[in-house]
Amino acid sequence: MNFSPIDSIFNDDLSSQNITISLKFFFHEDSRYVCYSPNLKSDVVEEIYSLYKKTLRKETTSRSRNLDAQHDASLEPFSKFLFNKDSKDRRIEKIDDIRPNSSGNFSRTIYSTLHEQMLNAVPKPIYLLNNNYDDINFTFCTISNGIEDFSIISMFNYPKVLKSAMFSFTGNQLSKVMNKMIGLESRIDLLFYDESLYVFNHQSLDRIFFFNDFLKQETKQFSDDLVNIQNTMIKDKRITTEIFSQDDISYIQQYASGNQERMKKLWQVNSIPGRMQRFLENVKNIPLIPAKFKLELSYVAITNTVTMKHTPMAVNQLLKCMCDKYYVSILLNEPGEDSSKA
Repeated sequence: MNFSPIDSIFNDDLSSQNITISLKFFFHEDSRYVCYSPNLKSDVVEEIYSLYKKTLRKETTSRSRNLDAQHDASLEPFSKFLFNKDSKDRRIEKIDDIRPNSSGNFSRTIYSTLHEQMLNAVPKPIYLLNNNYDDINFTFCTISNGIEDFSIISMFNYPKVLKSAMFSFTGNQLSKVMNKMIGLESRIDLLFYDESLYVFNHQSLDRIFFFNDFLKQETKQFSDDLVNIQNTMIKDKRITTEIFSQDDISYIQQYASGNQERMKKLWQVNSIPGRMQRFLENVKNIPLIPAKFKLELSYVAITNTVTMKHTPMAVNQLLKCMCDKYYVSILLNEPGEDSSKA
């Protein structure tokens, strides 16, 4: 990843550059974004500039020194950490790079949101908040020198101390601060530059981009696809009855409900074009899976159906049959996806 154009903006002399900074405060309201923005005085511009300059250099320097070679992200956010070269006990979060052509539906969701609801968002004046800063979700800061620009996205936590009575000193006099205060942390969770989103903190994807809502949609999509593909196969007379019963499908939904890690596994299957249909067309190969794996699902040849126990183990095994490298090589005779990502 090349941050040199950003480094050129962060040179030593701010006054010699035509630097502009915009700062937006974003809220979540009913799965949509609302933003507010203040006017910035010159001393505030200088402070924000210095804050992010120091933080970015610290983050990129420390991580590039401690991490193995960086790789572009594919299915976010399955891969989060690399090991420190010097100590396998210390995990350091790597900086992933999500691009418009990254595989996975979530990447497309991110880019749609970035362009339609963040970059092009028309903010309201900050005074309309009436000092209600507690529910700010994240800040979106764009820095430009007229040629290059980039945006830093940071999760926002309103400090408890700012909710209490605040005072200032004038000489030996303690006075109450009349206006409500707000602060910016020296953190970078996401950085958007040149159509790439650099992920410094993977948890921020969940909080900023409604990742849980996305996974709920993917869980429903998994169930809908399973029903629709079976119905099509029945209509085309390739099968005479459902391979998986409605009770089985309902249990799969129950298995994933409210659990992000389980929903990610269903999403992983959805992200492989045609994989579910190929699996349903080849369920007859389930008996080829070695007995040592103790499958809690079995193929019934007489009815061409699959019976499965309604247990988390059975659903995990079903998903492995759909996308694990080893299982797929047996069932479909084709390369699968590495189940260690799930």
